[in-house]
Amino acid sequence: MKGHLKQIALIIFTLYIMFVMVVPAIPPTHAVTLPNHVVINEFEQFPVGGDFNKQWIEIYNPTNTQLNIGNWKVVSFAGTIRTIPADTYVPANGYYVYMFTGIVLVHNNEMITLKDASNNVVDVTAKKSSTTASASTWQRYPNGVDTNSDSDWQFRPGTKWKSNGGETVSINISSSSITFGSDVTLSGTVDPGHVTFVRIQASLDGGVTWLNVTIMASGASGGYSLLILGPDVGSYVFRSVLPWDSGAVSGTVSLTVNKISSQISVFAPRTVRTHESASLTGFISPIKSGVTVTLTIGMPNGTFLTRSATTNSAGYFNFTFAPDAQGKWNVTASWSGDTRTLGATSSIAFFNVETSDTGTLILPILLIIPIVAVLLIVLGVGLGKSERRTMPPSIGPATRLPPPMPRRLMPWRSRVLPARVCPGCGGALIYSSQYRRWFCPRCGRYI
Repeated sequence: MKGHLKQIALIIFTLYIMFVMVVPAIPPTHAVTLPNHVVINEFEQFPVGGDFNKQWIEIYNPTNTQLNIGNWKVVSFAGTIRTIPADTYVPANGYYVYMFTGIVLVHNNEMITLKDASNNVVDVTAKKSSTTASASTWQRYPNGVDTNSDSDWQFRPGTKWKSNGGETVSINISSSSITFGSDVTLSGTVDPGHVTFVRIQASLDGGVTWLNVTIMASGASGGYSLLILGPDVGSYVFRSVLPWDSGAVSGTVSLTVNKISSQISVFAPRTVRTHESASLTGFISPIKSGVTVTLTIGMPNGTFLTRSATTNSAGYFNFTFAPDAQGKWNVTASWSGDTRTLGATSSIAFFNVETSDTGTLILPILLIIPIVAVLLIVLGVGLGKSERRTMPPSIGPATRLPPPMPRRLMPWRSRVLPARVCPGCGGALIYSSQYRRWFCPRCGRYI
């Protein structure tokens, strides 16, 4: 058993050694700041196809200002001097490649010095060798790093006129979730720290396609910051890119911009009578003009009515209706929201509907009035005719009528009296049972 364990341990150790030897070492990230002056960023001392007129150096300007390096001098370790032509410019965060005429650099232990027009030393490379013609070069890695150490240099495939790579750029976000109307800050660092251009990009489809938001410059230490004012509702992904250096791309950060919340209120009168108008009013906050509000009206029998109203310019709404059933009613108001605001539902407002007594009498009264009027007219006409028929003829001033006998004393059956004649004219007399007298129509008097 112990023999097997020893064999397993030996195999694991062997695999570990093989892995270390095969996998190249990954250089650590340099948490340093690039110099504030131009540097010799890369040089080719043993090019493929021969050295004559093919050796070169690359000068990198890590600052944010274009620099004139005309009449500057490049001096080899052996003392050979070449002068850069007048009015030669290196753009901010850019590169310039100087091609040597003839053969200037040696293959072993070469060290190159860059001097300005006043013969001041600006930069010196490490002492490096290249013993075989190759497309690889000695270069600062990460691009532009200068700690005055041999570790700043690596032998890598040539990157003439562009960044040597190795830079990193990070991105952070102040908040991953905000509400509409709030601001958010994107920030990050370019490493090695230096002044360079950082492109901020955004994606609305989860990183499938990218849109350029802005291009901004980092500070001397590599830091940058961007304030995004009130992004619209939606989901975003952001990243940073170093567009004119190595094309280094940061990781991504996500942002969700949520709709703002809203409130809706509804009010109802405390008591309403049946068939009378009841106004249901309310408002939306924040103010929403011209939106549709849904009113759900609960009736005493447990069923519901759904009605709608529209808010005015101040966010208020009003709906008027006439409840037709006695009992306890209720109402709630709601709206569905819009592209930037969440919808809301109000609390329940209750109101009582009572029976209107006066209201129940109005219709019968209105129906009775014309009937009574007609009856009065008819009775009035009838009474007028009756009075004219029963009114006794006029009599002389000396004639006194006996008082009428009360109806309750009048016999219920009329008596038959013998006929009599008027002593004055000899005409027939008429007996009046009301006055209990005889009346002569010719003479117009009672006998």
